[in-house]
Parts: sequence; C-alpha cells; structure tokens
Amino acid sequence: MTHLWGQAGELHSVRTSDVLLLLSMALIAAYGIVTIFIPESTGFLLWVYDWLLQISIALGYPGDFLVPLVGNAIVIIPFPYEGIPVRLGGITNPVTFDFVFDPTLVGLIAGFGAMIGEMVCYLAGRLGGRLVDEKQTSGFSAFVKRHSIAAPLAVFFVAATPIPDDAIIMPLGAVKYPWWKVVPPLLAGKAVELTAIAWAGRLSLDWIARLLGAIESAGILGTVIEVAAMALVVLCLYLLARIDWTRY
Repeated sequence: MTHLWGQAGELHSVRTSDVLLLLSMALIAAYGIVTIFIPESTGFLLWVYDWLLQISIALGYPGDFLVPLVGNAIVIIPFPYEGIPVRLGGITNPVTFDFVFDPTLVGLIAGFGAMIGEMVCYLAGRLGGRLVDEKQTSGFSAFVKRHSIAAPLAVFFVAATPIPDDAIIMPLGAVKYPWWKVVPPLLAGKAVELTAIAWAGRLSLDWIARLLGAIESAGILGTVIEVAAMALVVLCLYLLARIDWTRY
C-alpha cells in the first residue's frame, strides 16, 4: 500500500508540473498574440520604458545603476534595460562634443545593478523551490555538486549573453545553491556584456548592440523574441522538476 501511495504521489507531482507547464505556455502564447494583434495594449509598458530611459540619461551613473537593477528584478518577463548603457556610452556634450560618460564605468555600474536585481530572481526561485518535488530538487542539487564547475560557468555564460538569466538563476535558487557562489560569475558576466554594450554605443556599433540585445527589436520579431525568452525560463523550471537528475 505504501508503494502504491508513493507511486500515486509521484504521478500527482508529475501531472501537476505538466499542467503548470501547459498553463504557463498558454498564458505566454496569449500574451504574444495580444501584443502582435493589439499593439496598443503595450502602450503603457512602452511609456514606462521611455520614461525610465529619460530618467536614467538625466541621472547619469545613478540611473545606469537603477534601471538594470529594476529590469533584472522583474521575474521571467524580459525588460530591455540594455538600452541604457548603449545610450549613455554614446552621449556627447552638445557644446564641446566630448563624450560625457566613461563606457567602461558605465558597464561596470550597470553590471553591478543588474547583478543585484537578478538576485531577486534567485530569491524567487528559492521560495518557489518549495513547490517542487523534494526528490527532484535534491537530484538537481546533487547533479550540481557532482559537476561543481558547471554551475559557475553556466551562470557566467548566460549573464554575458542575451540568454535570459532567470533560466539558470531561478533553478539554482530552487535547489538552494549558495548565493555567494552565484554572485561572482553573475557579476562578471553582466559586467562583460554591459561594458561591451556601452562601448558599442561609444563606437556607434549598432550591430554589436543589437546582437547583445541592447537595441529593442521592432514589431513581430521583437514580440517573438520576448515570448521565446519567457518560454525558455518556464521550460527550464519545468525540466528541474521533470528530469531524473540522479541519472546524470
């Protein structure tokens, strides 16, 4: 009877994760459809983004810290905070035509703010880990311990690229991976990415900024990228509960 009860509990856990995945994907797809066919529905979000952009330019370095912090603290939903360092890196004095901000300092400050904001997602993953089957989280935790170099490298790689950080940070939070092991590679990766973006703004290399996600894609393509980013995060959280990590 105990064995049957255990199987039923495991089946219930799997079914619950499957249902949550389908529900999340349905909501993300609905968001994408509404955004594409009713573009005015995102008018308020665009207004907030433009407002934050103007505030950050007016504040300078403090704004360069604040906006990436806020952008990374938003869980799952991507926020194009990378547009801040690319613009600050290229701003010139209208009288002397000298550049106003040091792009390296812009990148480092933005990276520090982004790291602090992303730790909010780490905490969200840690709290959300209580909803995941303990056997699955312990399996992933053991997997991370067996491959000790994999987690820091994954954090650095994701942080230094346009891949959503939540895809790796939230699962690590869910298994209570030490925060002090997350911070150094996360900060280093963010600093590398945002410094490159700031220098792209200084050198007017729009193609680099676009590659790193600093310039928001327009229209349907931008929505597709945004929806894909959210789906990737949800899928990674689902795999945390679904894969038998003890086999790897």
